[in-house]
Amino acid sequence: MVNKNLEAFLQWAKERGWQLRRNRTGELKLDRKVTDRHQVPESYLEFLQAVRSCISPQDTAWFLCGEDYAGGQELLFRWNELELMSLAAAEDDGDRERIRKITRFWDGALPFFISVGGGYGFFALDTRDRPGAVLYGCEPWFEQAQQVAEDLDGFLTLLMSGEIELAE
Repeated sequence: MVNKNLEAFLQWAKERGWQLRRNRTGELKLDRKVTDRHQVPESYLEFLQAVRSCISPQDTAWFLCGEDYAGGQELLFRWNELELMSLAAAEDDGDRERIRKITRFWDGALPFFISVGGGYGFFALDTRDRPGAVLYGCEPWFEQAQQVAEDLDGFLTLLMSGEIELAE
């Protein structure tokens, strides 16, 4: 098992009222737009093979799961929604340099958790500079994200210990 805290985290989430659905088949289909752009860390692939959905009790924060990355379906909030929001703002301003910086950031950051409670925020896996490291960013400048954990396992540990709080 790559992610030693996965089962402990799932139990932790369930005990706190998170809406948790397991991926009983273990099947996973990611859209090529995701896999061509990102080298998805093995620990996150394991998470996606085990979890179908994991949503906060308030329905304002969630882990992105396989269906979010599968493509083809209409989703209220797409896996790359925050990037699209940033790009739209930069395009409205006609700021080509900002568009380039936004695209460069998201080329190396795979979002895996979104929060809309108290403002938009996200956690992402670094897929370029520090592969597997967990980044945190929030509005208005999503791309000014900071590293908060060495990897997904460390993130789950910090989350369960209360050292990382989620704006649920």
